[in-house]
Amino acid sequence: MREAIDDLRDMEASLFHSVNFLITQVAICAPSRKETSLATLEPLRDAAVDLIRSVVAILTNLPAVIDYFSCALGSQPIPESSSAYAAELYRAMLSNAQLVRDAFPALNAAILSIEAPLITELRGSYGLETFLRTLTWLPWSSSMRVDLLDNLPQLISAIHSYCRGAMRYLDTVVEFTVRLGDFISDEKRVGALEGRENIAKGLGDLGRSALRNMGYIGIHPHGLGQKGQALRVKTEYMGWDYLRRDPILRLIPVL
Repeated sequence: MREAIDDLRDMEASLFHSVNFLITQVAICAPSRKETSLATLEPLRDAAVDLIRSVVAILTNLPAVIDYFSCALGSQPIPESSSAYAAELYRAMLSNAQLVRDAFPALNAAILSIEAPLITELRGSYGLETFLRTLTWLPWSSSMRVDLLDNLPQLISAIHSYCRGAMRYLDTVVEFTVRLGDFISDEKRVGALEGRENIAKGLGDLGRSALRNMGYIGIHPHGLGQKGQALRVKTEYMGWDYLRRDPILRLIPVL
């Protein structure tokens, strides 16, 4: 389960960074068509914000919920206020899981719809792409616009992969949490469980690991801007070095 939690966090982070990367690259590679190109990406950003916000909320609440389950299996009594707080976080997790599932179709549709219009915008007026490609034959010349045109299908495919991966690991994490919650609520099953202290310790370790490895995901719900706002161009995504740091995007051959 620790791997599933880590993988969900990684998929969310990669989705966040790759959408930021695509927005910035499109803006700087086609400045004369920036307004039209970014308008094409607005549905993608808006749908990504919905999904990322709910995934981050789940990952943020998860350590406390697991820690409560650990305590519930232990031998020490749990204050009523702590039980009520954990129950509230648990319900919020389930609610956010449904919000993620509701957001997925819109995000999936946005991902599938952007490639053709973006390629049209990046190619520009008649003859521009041919001219830019001719320039890249010169040893001292290069074109980020040509690079983006060539790599756009793989970039979009990577974003799609992150989206599907997030859904897959979300289902695993939520199913584990729900089954554990159902078990904890059954006093007879808990009472008959052997090795409760060891299991409680393992859950405690899992909760601490989930908390320790969250990193900076708390800033992600706001890092793409708010729905309906202008898309942001961020300097940290202007170069192609980001591709080499990402486990999927680094497979793209960038000169």
